[in-house]
Amino acid sequence: MASIKLLLLVFTLICLSATSCEDTYPQLLFSYRVAIGLFDTETENITILGDGYGHVLYLDYHSLNHYIFWSDYHIGTLSRLQYRGRMKTAQVIITGANNPTGVAVDNINDHLYWAELGGDRIHRSHLNGSSTKFSIDVPSPTGLALDISNRLVYCVNTQGEAFKCTMDGGECQTIYTSNHRFDNLAIDLAESKIYWTAWYHSLPIQSSYLNGSNVQKTNITIS
Repeated sequence: MASIKLLLLVFTLICLSATSCEDTYPQLLFSYRVAIGLFDTETENITILGDGYGHVLYLDYHSLNHYIFWSDYHIGTLSRLQYRGRMKTAQVIITGANNPTGVAVDNINDHLYWAELGGDRIHRSHLNGSSTKFSIDVPSPTGLALDISNRLVYCVNTQGEAFKCTMDGGECQTIYTSNHRFDNLAIDLAESKIYWTAWYHSLPIQSSYLNGSNVQKTNITIS
């Protein structure tokens, strides 16, 4: 099952697969500022995986080793928790980040990308937080999404801009601009589209092709 991530200002949803006997069905991993939880779509039960955080809006999931990664904007940390594993306690892997926002996992090369709103950069590290020297300069970045096959990082920022950057940090191209602050985005590689949310609740989720053309408003409005 493909992963789908969508930020709705105060929570993030990622589709996970769960197995019950012979049936496979989706579960929703979500963050709600101070907590991270799991919603079982079959039983409708909610399990809190961790709480007591400062300001968690962005997270991602490594589908191969089952790590959940998230940033805490107020505390300035990045953490991970192994879902379906022996490690039931969250590990802080990055400290001292300057208002960290978007988080994206490279499942193929085992890299973690995260944005620093206060540092005007996108960073990359190993999954344990080591080797953080690499960075991409982007003004006020928020949401991130990866096109691993084409070695590209997509990013939106608080200035209403969408960027396409090479993973080696050599080039960043502005592909779309708006008058509204952007928060998060998701990528649909099958349809060659990106989707993003804006800060203001009354604005619908928008989409475009991967080059920023053919911008469309969806029928989904955040309220």
